[in-house]
Amino acid sequence: HATDFQGVIDTFYRGDYERLNQFCQGYGEFTNPKIKARKFNPVLAKAAFARAGFTELGPDGILCRADGTRLSIRLTMDDSERRKFLPTLIESAKLCGLEYRPEVLEHTTMYRKVMEKNHEICFWAWGATGLQPELWQSHHGDNAVEKTVDGVYVAKRQTNNITGTHIPELSDLIDCFRASTDKSEMIQLSFKAQQLIHDEASFIPAFCVPSYRLAYWNWLKWPAHFDARSSDDPLSTGLFWI
Repeated sequence: HATDFQGVIDTFYRGDYERLNQFCQGYGEFTNPKIKARKFNPVLAKAAFARAGFTELGPDGILCRADGTRLSIRLTMDDSERRKFLPTLIESAKLCGLEYRPEVLEHTTMYRKVMEKNHEICFWAWGATGLQPELWQSHHGDNAVEKTVDGVYVAKRQTNNITGTHIPELSDLIDCFRASTDKSEMIQLSFKAQQLIHDEASFIPAFCVPSYRLAYWNWLKWPAHFDARSSDDPLSTGLFWI
């Protein structure tokens, strides 16, 4: 509720992009249609922060706990053009009493830092492939923590579970989904897993790119519906004639 991605879509991307609603969007009947992204709402954001003890407003507009702890989080992202919409995220968060401290890194440096689990919040995207969600790598507890020789649990490095999600119920659902060969059961398991991910809210859906623009000579032709359901560029599937 404290991160205004719709504002980024409306201003920086001039409405060309769409709000992503959840982690498993775009998988047809395997995607839970009832899950929608939380809208930017300073009232709801401040209420949630208050439940975490951040009730006192500092002179700079940032919420604090009684012991002086500021509601301040480091936001890490790469140095691509996306860094230009950082001010929108920072200003919207401040309206909710949250301070985002921007950290812009070269892409490889950022990737290494996140894989080492040294980030607080990162702006990050995964490439989606396949016909059904693949949640083991990103949300299974096996990829979240590991036990040291001293018996202490620490964050497991070099895994794709970059949120550190470790929910036994979710891990069980993922295991059942991977083992199932019944489509109806898989859809139900997928919906339940997506709901748990949404409820945990360690992932803030940003935006998706529903289209691409293309300029071409009139001696190139495409079919009426133009392209395949899943494609990264207009030439990837070869559905054109010269």
